[in-house]
Amino acid sequence: MSISVNSADSFDKWQNSKENYQKFQNDEKVESFKLFDYDSQAENLEEAYKESMKQFSQQYIDKYDKDGNGKMDYDEFISMQEAAYEEMFGEEIDMTIPGIDDAMKESFEQLSKLNPDDPDGKYIDAEEYGTFLSVVDAQDEETMDGQIDYVLFNTVPGMKGYDKALKNFYNAIWGK
Repeated sequence: MSISVNSADSFDKWQNSKENYQKFQNDEKVESFKLFDYDSQAENLEEAYKESMKQFSQQYIDKYDKDGNGKMDYDEFISMQEAAYEEMFGEEIDMTIPGIDDAMKESFEQLSKLNPDDPDGKYIDAEEYGTFLSVVDAQDEETMDGQIDYVLFNTVPGMKGYDKALKNFYNAIWGK
């Protein structure tokens, strides 16, 4: 099945999400941002959504994939987190602050251990990262629309039941 995905345009918007964060910090209205757009006329909307999410996630991972294996190891994950922090706050994250390193490790472990093909949890792949984005996407009224509220993107990992939701979404979306 051919799926029309407009990932490049939405990926640019994703990278330029600093404006949304600044608005959020200033208590201004924050608009949702579209991760991707797909052909809603596809025969199977769920399959189109899965493919679009996986393509977008792979594109995002590739941005930080230094060794070119198509996955994100812990060091690459930290680089991604540091870049996101610097983009949002305009300064480098201080990894010596108590709890920061533990929070990063926990986030990495939650995502990296979803894939049964990587039982040691050494990498985050597009399906695992896509699962995180799908969990966030499902928090609004229009599930599976590829649009994420910026506030939800930042708060979902702290929500009660997040671990269970990740596992359930991973199994439901990727069938593993």
